[in-house]
Amino acid sequence: MDILEIKNGIFEGKDGYLFHTNEDVLTMITGKSAMLDKWLVRFNQTIDMNSNHCSGIGGKYLFLIAPEKHIACRAFLPDEVVVSDNRYAVLVKRDDVIYPIEKILSEPQLFEPYLRKNTHWSHYGAFMAYRAVCDAINMPGLSMDDLNWEYHGDGVSDLSEETETHIKFSKKHSTGHFIYDNAKFKIGNLKISTNVNQNLPRLVIFRDSFAAPLITLLAESFSRIVVVAYRWYLEDLVELEKPDIVISQVDRKSVV
Repeated sequence: MDILEIKNGIFEGKDGYLFHTNEDVLTMITGKSAMLDKWLVRFNQTIDMNSNHCSGIGGKYLFLIAPEKHIACRAFLPDEVVVSDNRYAVLVKRDDVIYPIEKILSEPQLFEPYLRKNTHWSHYGAFMAYRAVCDAINMPGLSMDDLNWEYHGDGVSDLSEETETHIKFSKKHSTGHFIYDNAKFKIGNLKISTNVNQNLPRLVIFRDSFAAPLITLLAESFSRIVVVAYRWYLEDLVELEKPDIVISQVDRKSVV
């Protein structure tokens, strides 16, 4: 690992892919973290607590892990970085945890699932995560054919000063739309959507920046969504909304 060339916390992989080294990610993806056992106990305790509370008001709780780019794009890592299966996300074996890495890796790669010069997944990667959510709750959801897919050249990078061409979706027909946004940036942002079809289930989602394109898709599949940019489960909000589904979409810093 010490021969890997790192500049300003960033290293270059194959075919122009850039990767960050924040939050000790290299230690975690290579299976060298010394905290795996303790973390797994705390993780399961937290999920059990949230799930029990959610089921107590008649809802279903899901924990969605956005895979780290280093894992989803492991084929483009430099040879010096070898991904281990002894990782946090791999060790979690629960029906209420959605880790869409297999869907991202196994589905036909019609588009790049992650941006080359950004830490986040592309709109296509977000669609793969959306399909994983639909599968977890037995919901038909949108298909690729329900969306328009176009390349845009204005992709903003958080790993480079350059922009990049990236794939974006737009909905051919929309029944869901957002009716409220408190316009706060990052933590504390609150959005609310409603749908013409009020027979659809209701959703509360606690999210990070990965969910930005995801919630646009979810708005088509739920009658009402309350979206909170906050990583912790808020019992008061869940009790107020009484949703059918609650999703905690994890910050990528916590689970790879």
